[in-house]
Amino acid sequence: MPDVLYHVTSGDRIDAIKKNGLKLGQDRSTKEGIIAGVYLADDPREIFGSGDMPLRNPQVIAVKTKGLKLRFDPEFYDYSTAEELHKALKSKDTSYMVYSKKPIPASAIQSISPLPRTKELM
Repeated sequence: MPDVLYHVTSGDRIDAIKKNGLKLGQDRSTKEGIIAGVYLADDPREIFGSGDMPLRNPQVIAVKTKGLKLRFDPEFYDYSTAEELHKALKSKDTSYMVYSKKPIPASAIQSISPLPRTKELM
């Protein structure tokens, strides 16, 4: 697992996040059922670029992963076995997309910055 992963959120939530950390997001329906969680990725464009997040003033929150219990997002990966997923992650053929079932404390936040604009996102 990388030492730092990223969360993308709306700029109007930043003050509360600095004070209280990242709270569980809205329930999300997946093939495993309903999952409420805080979602993180190694590339914030993976989260924002999906089109699921129409945000004003999107901000990237860098989160230190040490000590966090994170799970792989089953909706993001299309591997039939854990061994296939591990091999793809090790070879850097795929991105990390994980979630926490618990809130992430403010102490785990490393930095907050505006989401860089690229041609892909415009």
